Amino acid sequence: MEKRAIHNSINASIGAEEIKALKESKVTSAIVLAFNATNPSVEGKLEILEKGGTGQTKGMLDVAKDVGITRPLVDVAATPLGAGSGATIRSVLAIKGKLGLPVGGGFHNMASAWDWMKKYKKSDPDAKTESWPPVDIGTNLVAQIMGANFLLYGPIENVKKVFPAVAMVDIMLGETAKDLGLSVLADSHPIKKLV
Repeated sequence: MEKRAIHNSINASIGAEEIKALKESKVTSAIVLAFNATNPSVEGKLEILEKGGTGQTKGMLDVAKDVGITRPLVDVAATPLGAGSGATIRSVLAIKGKLGLPVGGGFHNMASAWDWMKKYKKSDPDAKTESWPPVDIGTNLVAQIMGANFLLYGPIENVKKVFPAVAMVDIMLGETAKDLGLSVLADSHPIKKLV
C-alpha cells in the first residue's frame, strides 16, 4: 500500500510530528507544495522548494528527501486570477525545467478563488451550471498544455467533465509530437485508445 500512497503534502507548515510520522512510514511519494506565503512569484516558489523560508530552514525538497520521499510531485501552488495566476502557470515550465521533477497542481483553485467569479456565481442563477464548468476545467487545460504532469481537479464528481477534456488535449499534444517526428509510447495514452 505504501508504494501507491501519496502523502499530501510536504509544505512550509510541516511540523516535527508530521516529519516523524513520515520517517517512520514506508511512503516514498509525496506532493511537495511550492507555496511561498511571502513571495508567490516563480522565484519565490523555487526558493521555498530549494532553500526554505516562511519559518523553514530547509527547502521543501530537502525535507522530503530527509523523510524518505524518493518520488516527489511538485505542486506549484495555484493562486487565483488577479493574485498571481500567471506566475502559477509560468512556474510549471520553470520548475519542471530547472528541477526535472513532475510538476502539477490544483489549478482549478485559480478559478474557484477568483473573486469576480465568486460574485458572478451568486448573482446569476445559471452561472454555476453554465459559466463555471468551462472556467474550472479550462484552468486545468491551460496547465496541461504548458506541460503539467498531473492535475488535482477535485472533487471526484468532476471526473466526467474533466477527463474527456484532458484526453482531448492529450490527443492534440500527441498529434503535435507526431508532427515533430516523435512517438507516443504509452499504450494507455488517449491517442491510442480514443482515436
